[in-house]
Amino acid sequence: MHSQKQKLNLDGIGDKVSFKESWRESTKKAPRTWVYALGIILIFVGVYSVILIYTLLRDGSVDSSLWGPGIIYLSIALIVSLGFMYKSHTRLRDFKNLSKFANRNGFKLVEELKSPYYSGSIFSAGKSLAVYNLLCGNWRNKNFELFNFTYSVRVGNKSTTYNSGVLLVKLPRKIPHILFENKKNNFLGLGALSSVIPASSQKIELEGDFYKHFDVYVPKNYERDMLYFVTPELMSILADKGFDYDVEVLDDELYIYKDTFFDFNNNEEIENIFMIIESVGGEFSDNVRLYADERVANRSSNVVAQQGRRLKRRYVSRISLIISILYIFIVLLFVYAHITA
Repeated sequence: MHSQKQKLNLDGIGDKVSFKESWRESTKKAPRTWVYALGIILIFVGVYSVILIYTLLRDGSVDSSLWGPGIIYLSIALIVSLGFMYKSHTRLRDFKNLSKFANRNGFKLVEELKSPYYSGSIFSAGKSLAVYNLLCGNWRNKNFELFNFTYSVRVGNKSTTYNSGVLLVKLPRKIPHILFENKKNNFLGLGALSSVIPASSQKIELEGDFYKHFDVYVPKNYERDMLYFVTPELMSILADKGFDYDVEVLDDELYIYKDTFFDFNNNEEIENIFMIIESVGGEFSDNVRLYADERVANRSSNVVAQQGRRLKRRYVSRISLIISILYIFIVLLFVYAHITA
């Protein structure tokens, strides 16, 4: 059992890692990343070199029209390759710095986890799931897992990759499924949870001005239960400490989602995350400790009735709906232009 006075040692967070070091480490651990990046450049260089040399030998000169596309394609290839390299560099940097941080604070660290299994809604939002820099441990008597998460969502023939930061805190009791969708990071309904938002019939409005910060979803007939553990004190903490995040509770797991990766190279963000573990995680833990679902025969059992375990999903996601509307709008524009031409 950790002491309530457990102190956070941030030494190592923010340390610099040279590109030379990341190159050496990456070629050992994941050489395919670099092969693909360099291969893209070499393919374009090779193809255009052959075209230019052939044209030069055949005509004695090279038409300037060949240079333009070549420069554009090579520039694109270079940008993509540098993007892969920088992504690998930052991931390695974060892992090395988090390794020092984990060792100094008694936490565990896993560099990468493919096809992870978690119950949070975001983990059913797409495919090609991957977890990076999974930090886990106990902070002031609360077990947690912290990581960056990527997944892909396919709409029609287009696949889009999303990046999220995820914080998981274990709670002492199972409670009904609840989701707090943050309005600040929800532009046009496209927040971190946009593809897994529940049916609007389960949306409720809490007291005060909390509705200005979050849309709240709870299973039908569990509205009164929710008020047992979603207290004014918790709402105040969420509107402050969790203001940039979406929040979800499933069973005995509290999920806090960021709509971008966590910056593990930033002391301030790391400190804020651990403040959230203590404040939001602590308040939830205290509030749910004595909860019992009255619909379950044995109220002493740590069980939620079937109807309260999961929110019902929307049949059409917001992303699909917006893309479909845009597609129809573009088609109508073409039709109108053709008719009036």
